[in-house]
Amino acid sequence: MNSYIYILKRNMIGETLLKLKSDKVPFQIDDIIYISGLDKIIHSRWKVTDRNDRFVALSKIPEDTVSIDFEKVLSEKFTERITLIAPEYLKILEKHFNHKIIIKPFYDVASENNVENSLLEKLRKADFDIEVYMNSLVNTYSGKTFSNNNFIIMKNYGVISFVCCENDFFSNKVYLNEFKRSLSSGDDTYKLLSNSSMLTNDGINLNIGYKKYYIINSNKDKEKYLLLNKGIENSGRKNLFVVDDDIFIEALQEEIKQNSSIVVDDNKDYGIKQMLIPQYVNSKSIDVSNRSSNIEFKPLDAYELDGNQKSVLTRMNTRTYIKAVAGSGKTIMLLAKAYEVAKANQDKEFLIICFNNKLADDIRIQASNTGKMISNLKVITFDKFIELNYSNFKGKTTTETFNTRRKMFVEMTRNGKIKKKYGVFFLDEMQQLSEDWIESLIACLDHNKYMVMAGDYYQQLQFNDEKEQSDDDDEIIEGNEKTDFYIGKYNFQKIVFDRNYRNTDIIVKTLNKMLNRIQFYIKLFRLKINDEELKFNIGNAIRIGNESPEYIKVHSDKEEIKIIIDNIMMLLNKKLYTPNEILLVSPWGEKNNIINSIEKELRNKGIEICNFRDSNLRKDGIRIGTIGKSIGLDFKAVIIFGTRMLKKSREEDFEFNDLEKLKNEKRSRKAEFIRYLKNIYVACSRARDTLIVIDDIKEQSLISDFLKIIGE
Repeated sequence: MNSYIYILKRNMIGETLLKLKSDKVPFQIDDIIYISGLDKIIHSRWKVTDRNDRFVALSKIPEDTVSIDFEKVLSEKFTERITLIAPEYLKILEKHFNHKIIIKPFYDVASENNVENSLLEKLRKADFDIEVYMNSLVNTYSGKTFSNNNFIIMKNYGVISFVCCENDFFSNKVYLNEFKRSLSSGDDTYKLLSNSSMLTNDGINLNIGYKKYYIINSNKDKEKYLLLNKGIENSGRKNLFVVDDDIFIEALQEEIKQNSSIVVDDNKDYGIKQMLIPQYVNSKSIDVSNRSSNIEFKPLDAYELDGNQKSVLTRMNTRTYIKAVAGSGKTIMLLAKAYEVAKANQDKEFLIICFNNKLADDIRIQASNTGKMISNLKVITFDKFIELNYSNFKGKTTTETFNTRRKMFVEMTRNGKIKKKYGVFFLDEMQQLSEDWIESLIACLDHNKYMVMAGDYYQQLQFNDEKEQSDDDDEIIEGNEKTDFYIGKYNFQKIVFDRNYRNTDIIVKTLNKMLNRIQFYIKLFRLKINDEELKFNIGNAIRIGNESPEYIKVHSDKEEIKIIIDNIMMLLNKKLYTPNEILLVSPWGEKNNIINSIEKELRNKGIEICNFRDSNLRKDGIRIGTIGKSIGLDFKAVIIFGTRMLKKSREEDFEFNDLEKLKNEKRSRKAEFIRYLKNIYVACSRARDTLIVIDDIKEQSLISDFLKIIGE
């Protein structure tokens, strides 16, 4: 195993998979690659995971440290683009990429505040076992810097809040008087922390340690600081101090020496982040207990975004398209950035827009659970947005109503008949919207035309023709090198994200097999995929599982109903899943005998039902819905049934049972078959831990052959 420094023309922060042309690089499987920019700053460490005659695949090693100047650190000039690292230098690099200190949003965070930059440099050198969160947000939407309180989590103490002030209190009475007036308004950070039931027992006093520091750049000696802090203490503010960066470092050292036991456990750690940086934490649990405050408890499935997701957040300050696999946390990242930007620009109105009303429900629940519900951020479906703002046309059918409204919306935006302008749109599952619709949404934005959207074209439930594109002769051959994506005349920076946080590794392997099979059929039918955006990304699983997906063949409705009920009871009684963690999903859009029988049997057993057609996600119970209604959602267990609805074309009496016959059919028929396979893939990708597929197609069928992948 060798280790290399590899210099690239661009920064790879936020990327997790990189493919290089194999004739350009010497890397072999298990080699370690430190990737640097032209500035000779190493920002990430990677491992070679695959090599063939065409490409070399690198996967990023997750860690919190990001950037070092390797020429200075290693005391040697490295002029070659690819440099094999000698063992003595490798030891030095390894030290730099294994820090005790965690600095977020990422390790090489820089500020427009010189005092903050000086302090960060000293914190890196001290390398305390602490977490430092820098909340100063430079927002390219408005061009402003929002200086919020930064804070530190010390496991053996609690929270240290700090503000870095470039103005010297000692040299200017105006600044000192402003500081004194600010003290009378109270401490916003303390107030936020005291809103969490996990951090206070009486709603007033914290059950963790807390201090706040104002750090200034002054040449005064310690006596001046002691005198000022004595006056602050006499005024009743015993936990507030004014210091310079050296005194602050000494104070942290003293806290670490004096306290050895753990004060901040997992619950309190979550509570701190939920209050101070809610964009970094998430919970998909559904609260059905009518609590008055959803942010005062920790749901069992709460979690924090990882370093890769946070790196993506830092890059979303311009028009952005996140090309991501199923389960990558697209919705979570959109919600996080939407909250962050909306909170910083409270004079603007921001919208999270999606196609599926159940996904909109789910986003509202996540926002409510983690304190991201603020007045200028709304969640709405695309069709509801049109109805409220542009057209309330009502047709004879639902299809006619929606189709007509969408056409009217596009026409109005093209003719400039838009009065209200919005700050930013965050568009989820954008693959469900046509390019015309997205372009019309952009027209509804103010002069910045700032939109962030995320999607996965292999979860697109329609099949569109592709555009021709040329292939650049670059060292990078994966989609990463194409950093721009266009909607009409508007360019979006493209971020490719291939991590799957939802499904277990076993389910991800099944999903990847499905994607490969779909790709096989697309090539076989000569449905060209020349547009890079319509090619699929293989997901890389984060979660380890021990339960294989299950494929069950049935021969009657009675057998199918029994197996569904038996499996539900097993999930509830043996696995102890709650009803709202289970999804029954089928291609059927209307109720039928099977669904009616399932609902009747469940209700007879005292089990609640939450039908996607009749109720929202805040109702407790087993979820029953269509594949289309479930897109964007996830559940611990997914049971797929009613697959015979996919055995033949909906337009003509043509069954998908003979591959040779299908090869000779018209393009639209082949595309319909591909769309059915994508529907199955989408349904399977909803399952976090348990996936059960019941195949009720009695005859030989290509759909059944595809479903059998689940049981392999």
